[in-house]
Amino acid sequence: MELGDAGTVVDVERAYLEYRTARWLVSAGRTHAEFGYWNNAFHHGRWLQLTIDRPHVLRFEDEGGMLPVHQIGATVVYGPRRGEGGVELAVGVGNGHGRVLEAIQNAGDNNLDKSVLVRLGVVGLGHPSLRLGVNLALDNIEPEPAMVRPLAPDVSILEVIGGAYLSLRAEHLLVFSEAYSVVHRAAGQTYQVTDGFFLVGYRLGKLIPYAQVESRFGDGDKDPYYNPDPSVGSLTVPPTNYVEGIGGLHYDLSPWSALKFEVTGRNQDSGNDYRVELNWSFGR
Repeated sequence: MELGDAGTVVDVERAYLEYRTARWLVSAGRTHAEFGYWNNAFHHGRWLQLTIDRPHVLRFEDEGGMLPVHQIGATVVYGPRRGEGGVELAVGVGNGHGRVLEAIQNAGDNNLDKSVLVRLGVVGLGHPSLRLGVNLALDNIEPEPAMVRPLAPDVSILEVIGGAYLSLRAEHLLVFSEAYSVVHRAAGQTYQVTDGFFLVGYRLGKLIPYAQVESRFGDGDKDPYYNPDPSVGSLTVPPTNYVEGIGGLHYDLSPWSALKFEVTGRNQDSGNDYRVELNWSFGR
């Protein structure tokens, strides 16, 4: 449930059927897409993640994100048994993009081209909790008129997303790093946006000091898909360039509750931004 300008709304994040065995997972419905590690490890359990907010590159479509982090379709995952090392392979096929990024197509697809997402990873290479791998996603975005997509009206957009990820959740050392590059091809023009973050923390009992660096660069301010006409009322935010650093403390109040303190500095085209935040996250 979310508070908005029009009042409280119910926003379905996940609704799916799933079948699991020791090595296989098959799901169908609305799920979190198989991008890297973070997107499925820390759904909405804020108290479980180190930082107060998700990294910018992995934020939800209606919260300033740049990736289709939700999928409406089917996913098949093969990997090693729990506690063992080996190779992971995930393949997801689903409805493609709607007319704007946050318009997730729950009821159907606006064209016959399905989005395809593949993740190839390795688990337990050198350390039982180490995970690393790569992603590749493809989609063909349906044309929209100038009243929706003024920078490239009435043409389809080919989308290619490449990514790489690494996560380590050892007894004391915690490391998360992911990077994604989104390429859009429309009317003979190519637009590219790259965003990546590196987060490290060290557990000292219930206290975890941490630091994160995230940076983005590319053509987000000119990309036709990320810049819909303002009259549409889209929540899509153009992914403009920035460099951001975070220093913080995460304190586990209980197994289901955490207190977090962060200091953030951000350099961007519109000027520098500095924040100090205190957050209490909890769940059951």
